[in-house]
Amino acid sequence: MNFFLYKFSASSVSVKRGGRHRAGQQTFWRCIEGLMAKMSLDYFRKYYQEHKERIKEKNIAWRLDHAEQVTAYEAKRSRHPDRRLRSRFATLKAHGLPLLEIEKAKQAYQIFSALPEEDRKCALCGRGALGSEKHEWAFDHDHDLLVFRGIIHNSCNRMLGFSKDDPERLRAAASYLEARRAS
Repeated sequence: MNFFLYKFSASSVSVKRGGRHRAGQQTFWRCIEGLMAKMSLDYFRKYYQEHKERIKEKNIAWRLDHAEQVTAYEAKRSRHPDRRLRSRFATLKAHGLPLLEIEKAKQAYQIFSALPEEDRKCALCGRGALGSEKHEWAFDHDHDLLVFRGIIHNSCNRMLGFSKDDPERLRAAASYLEARRAS
């Protein structure tokens, strides 16, 4: 009975026929390594760059030919209004927050979203919706203690992140701004 066992790894391929290595193995390796090199990510990137216009034209043509499928797919993707919100909870989970803290964030968001638009305030700066950002609100959490802190503006959240949640750095920034404003 003839059977082949193929073993692939990042650097080499080994082949056994009937459980033993054969003399034609090196030729086979060269062939498989050539295929693996062609299938590498670099190859696909290069191919895309060389054929970008043709690929785009084919994609547009396919979307036009299958307009009903495309419409159904896009409707299915955007059907759930909390799709972005679910990804934010997944982000909290990815940051290592315990389930109890994620549940607190969900409850806080339910209360927050039930408020009228004018009553929604940032837990950090106390202002309402800024209206200038695509993703207005963020779930603030402590990366060291792994606790949910509140719902704040996305820009306020970025400010905390850029300052590494360091109160001294934020105080220094505030005194810098106040000193420059006075002059």
